[in-house]
Amino acid sequence: MGYPQYRVTAAILRATHVEQEIHISIPTPWNQIEAVLAFQQRIPVLVVAHESVAGGIFDKGVTGEYVHTTNLGATQWYKTRDFLGIFREWEKRIK
Repeated sequence: MGYPQYRVTAAILRATHVEQEIHISIPTPWNQIEAVLAFQQRIPVLVVAHESVAGGIFDKGVTGEYVHTTNLGATQWYKTRDFLGIFREWEKRIK
């Protein structure tokens, strides 16, 4: 579960005009540690990240596992059709 723990905001300025703003959400480092431990034991991992979280296991294609990105602040995000489909596939793999 990739909940944002830290938020970093930066801006590129040209004179007094903001040319570009960058917003990055960083999850807890424990997410990376827990995922490595699971992968090492060949345990199927279900990776769910808040839409602004990226890096490490939350980057698509890095682990070979699917990363489900959603708004974790939304009410009942876990009841959406997209999530339930992914959850059921993961559930089959752990049985």
